[in-house]
Amino acid sequence: MNSPSFVIQAPTRQTFRHPLVFCDATKADIKDWDDKIQPFVEAEPIRADKGWVWQKKWRQSWVLGKTLGQEPAIKRLAISPAQGPDITCALLILAQSYNYPHTKEPAVYTWYVSAPPASYFQSLNIEPPGLLTQMALDSAIVLSFQRGYDGKMWLHADPTNQQGLINFYGKKCLMTPLPKHVALTRGSNDGGYFSYTEQGIIDFCKKFDDYR
Repeated sequence: MNSPSFVIQAPTRQTFRHPLVFCDATKADIKDWDDKIQPFVEAEPIRADKGWVWQKKWRQSWVLGKTLGQEPAIKRLAISPAQGPDITCALLILAQSYNYPHTKEPAVYTWYVSAPPASYFQSLNIEPPGLLTQMALDSAIVLSFQRGYDGKMWLHADPTNQQGLINFYGKKCLMTPLPKHVALTRGSNDGGYFSYTEQGIIDFCKKFDDYR
């Protein structure tokens, strides 16, 4: 499969699409999420990312990733309007060099990913964009392609609402669960880890070809 490009549009329920950009997140972006977006997350009835403090998670991930040579990075998807400041619509913390446990092949590992609920965009009088979490994971796959990993990317479903996430990653994101008998380099395998088959990468990325 040829390397796909990053998504540049996000759909809405109306006919127009929001222009998107995938870029590094700054300290100000992370603080803005904690101050302005996280309260909307906390107000939702069921969210695996309730209680997250992104500034703390990024500090911890950066220290661990640097220590282990995993090239940690924090990225974001943002709506990029013709006028006015851009609007963060997804945040990811990644290990850009983290081998698959079962094949030892180099891959990108998505530590954390989140997108704001619709209520946040409605508070800004903006039509809520759709497919944001899936597009964020697609961006992690594209990053893997750019690093020469052939799109290999894996992650772990957070124990909070893990079953809901297992369904999401398996059905919506077309990922394959890592068998429980596969040992991890760090920690135990609770059955919540997911990666992509070669065909899974192709099929998932095709979902967003109209938005690239």
